[in-house]
Amino acid sequence: STAAGDWPVSGTMDGSLNVHGTRAHPTGGGRLAFTDLRWNDAHLQQVDAEVRLSDEGLEVLLDAPALALTARVVGAQFEPYAMTVTAEAGDTDVAALVRTFGSIVPPPLQHVSGVIKGRVTAKGTPGALAETTGEAALETLNLSTGDATLRLDQPAAARYSADGVEVQAFHVRTGATTLDVTGGLGSRFPDGLALSVNGRLLDFRPWIAAAGGPAGLDVDGALALTARATGTLDLPAVSGEAQLTGGRLSWPGYPDVTGATATLTLRDGLLDLPVIQARWQEAMLDGRG
Repeated sequence: STAAGDWPVSGTMDGSLNVHGTRAHPTGGGRLAFTDLRWNDAHLQQVDAEVRLSDEGLEVLLDAPALALTARVVGAQFEPYAMTVTAEAGDTDVAALVRTFGSIVPPPLQHVSGVIKGRVTAKGTPGALAETTGEAALETLNLSTGDATLRLDQPAAARYSADGVEVQAFHVRTGATTLDVTGGLGSRFPDGLALSVNGRLLDFRPWIAAAGGPAGLDVDGALALTARATGTLDLPAVSGEAQLTGGRLSWPGYPDVTGATATLTLRDGLLDLPVIQARWQEAMLDGRG
């Protein structure tokens, strides 16, 4: 148990390790149990660790049962010290996660609850981080804040490597609004990475607040947005179009903007606003750009 200096960490560790052999051929391992771990106001009840040593290297298995979180770390014992890290959430309670990490979680996010189930894997070597590859699979995403909910419509997956990123079937819904991302960005994906949003700005208001957006901001209006990124990770080319109708913007201390209508297009790095209209106080704004 420790608690001192710039690292106010405390907790209890119990277990044993039994290691023998040579550096080239190590064997053995053991189990460790960490309980009542605290850092400032973060409090993790229990983490169980299993350590294994073999000719293949070091393997560490971690389990935080109260949070339904597990991790597996495998590292080679010789250069280039290749590593694989896998973390998995099995129906993890978001509210319990927020309580565990205390003030580490930004205050607006402390009111978010729900369930997450998924897995993330990263592979690489310490000396060549640019060549790291990663995969993520999201089975369940069901979040709520106040009366608002955000839900994953179907399992989604993503892959990353030095030559591109690929997203498969990421479809989320909040209220009457949907957000879809699919495709890939990189030389292997000529059709690019596509994003679409269809619904109402009102559905985003609670999530803007949860992300730490301006307090008191109130927005609404029908939104249809499509965007596509092609090219490479280093040099993406982005194009898109957005349409807003019946838009409204309210900000404490200022008159409302109502009846907003706008069309925006982005092509070849040029932004075009063929239509922009809105009412502010007694004035009707009408612009082109």
